[in-house]
This record gives sequence, structure tokens and C-alpha cells, in this order.
Amino acid sequence: MNCPSCGTEIPLNERFCRNCGYDTTIPSPTINAAMPTLRGAPFQTPTHRDTAAETAQMWAAPSTGPISAPLGVPPTTTQRRSPLFIPALVGSIILALTALSVIAYFALRDKETGTGAETAGTLPDHFGVFLRDGEKLTELRRLDFSDAIKGRDAMLGDAALPRASARPVLILYAEPQDIPTSDLKLVQLDGIDPGGNVRHWSFQVAPVEGGRRGMKQIKIPDGLASGKYALALMRDYLNEGNHKFWPFQVTEGVATPSGSPHTVTMQVKANPSAGPTPKPSVVTPTPRPTTPTSTDGTLAYCNDDNVVLRGTPSLTGPKVNKLMRGQKLWVIGRSTNKSSWGGVTADWAHVQLYDRSQTGWVFSPFISY
Repeated sequence: MNCPSCGTEIPLNERFCRNCGYDTTIPSPTINAAMPTLRGAPFQTPTHRDTAAETAQMWAAPSTGPISAPLGVPPTTTQRRSPLFIPALVGSIILALTALSVIAYFALRDKETGTGAETAGTLPDHFGVFLRDGEKLTELRRLDFSDAIKGRDAMLGDAALPRASARPVLILYAEPQDIPTSDLKLVQLDGIDPGGNVRHWSFQVAPVEGGRRGMKQIKIPDGLASGKYALALMRDYLNEGNHKFWPFQVTEGVATPSGSPHTVTMQVKANPSAGPTPKPSVVTPTPRPTTPTSTDGTLAYCNDDNVVLRGTPSLTGPKVNKLMRGQKLWVIGRSTNKSSWGGVTADWAHVQLYDRSQTGWVFSPFISY
């Protein structure tokens, strides 16, 4: 409807005109159509009423119907959220809880079992077996014996074996076919008896995080008592076979290990063949090379590509050939002098090509057995 007073359209359910404040419930007075309507000024007639005062009184009076907002004030609107807001929030919470659960699971598993991948600390840069104590790495010298009993006596009598803690951590860096962990045993040296019984302890093997291919970590979580031990590959007869040892000693072991040793029985040959037991190589700090005394040698191979074979055990020695990864060699001696290259200090291996056609010297970290 339109306001009888000013003609402004009045919405339904509203009592007063938004323009002039006219009360639509009051009967409309007769207005002379010819008389102009002046906004804001009273009619100049004897029946004139004070429209402004009346409007003020009307606006102040209580209203029985819905009251609209004053003219010029925009209606208040509620901002609506995107319909995807709640699903996105719920999804984010679920993802966060799932990530926390996975992290907690692996952290607890590694803590309880000790079989998870270890964060890489100091790692070896050549093949071998190493003791790791924090950031310190100590390489274990490999000793070969055909008679494990004689080898046992030699290692038990060596007071210079590397020292390890009661729960040692070892790093094995080798090709799986060369040192298969399934065949390795942690042997207690005084647990090798002439009757063929060999006492050994359980250990755990895990990959090394950030390590190279073929690099594994060995842990003994049950602890070891004080004594001398060795990682060992023992094959054939106890007193005539192919036995490899990487020995070390524990000087401050646990009083009572939480685990128990195992025993494996090897065959003992009644009449072993005569001949001296091969002696392990020993490096002494004299600055001159030795002349090899054996022409048989120990079978080994090159563990890198383009390794220089030199005429003398020195980084400045004449180049006589190049060796490739996996190339078989015979190690027929070791140098008594050492060189430093690439942050590694080591001796030199006197080698002979597999077909016996040439000899030379190779920096020993590039040789694996």
C-alpha cells in the first residue's frame, strides 16, 4: 500500500511510513488534491496538526507489530561459511591424528626392539667390519685360520684387540655374498673347544639409515660379559677349514647377560693335513715396504672402479695398471708404511692379478676379501 500522507510505498506488516512516519491505523483525512504537499512544512490550514510532533509521539509509542530498521540503515546479514569448511576441518584433524599415531608407533617399536633403521652417524668409506662408539669408528682386522683352535689361542693371547662396550654396536659394510649375515656368528673365543663345540651369542641386524648399499648395523642388546669375542664365518672342519674372524674384547662387561649363549657343533677332522697355519697380516709402523714371502696369497677383489695399481706402495708410485670393481686378485703381502688419502689412513696391499700375470700395490681400502 502507499502512504496516504506522502505517497511512499509502505511494506506489508509495517505500521508507520518510513518517509513521513504516518500511522496507517489512523483513518486518512480528506486531503485537497489541488493542495500541494510540502515535505518538512505544515499545511497552512485551520485544521493543521503538528506533523513532526505527532510523528515523534508515534515513533515513541510502543508498537504491537514488527518494527523495521530506520530508513537508511541496511539490514544486518549473517555471513555464511563455505559448505566445505566443516569437512575440511574434520579431514585435517584426522590426518594430524593419523600422522602422530604412525610416528609414535615407529618410535616405540624401535625403542622396544632396537631393530629399526639407525640414524647414520660416522660411517665407513670402505668395506670391512667396524666398532662404532658415538662418532668414533674402529676397524676390526680380519684374521684367517684353517685351524680354529690355533686361531682361538692366537686371538686370546692378543692383548691389543680393539676394545668395545658391554653392548657394542658394529657396522658391517660388505657385499651380501661376501659376508652373509645369515652365516655370521658372534663367537665367544674361550667358548671354542677342541671337541667341536662353539659357543655364540644372539645379535640383531638392521639397515643403516643413510648408509650405502651393503651397510648394516649389528647390535647385542642383551649385553656381553667381559671377555674376548669375534664375529666369525666358520666353514668346513673345526681344525681344517676356512675360518674368518673379526675379533674384539670387552673389558667392562655386564655381570650377568640377560640372554643365554647358543652352542653349535662342528666336525673335527681326525688327521688334519700337515702344514703351518696361515698367520694373519700384521702392520707395524716402520716406514718401508716389505717383500712378500708367499706366492700363494689370499683371494680378494677390487671394490671400486678405476683403482690405480702402482709399482711401489706410495701415492706417488708409478702407475702400472688399472683395476675395476669386482676384479679378482691375490693379496700376497702388506706394506709396513701407511698413506693418507681422502681422509683415510691405511697401508698398501701387495697384489697379484688373478691370472698371475702382474703384481703391484693397491691402497688397502680398495681391497675386499
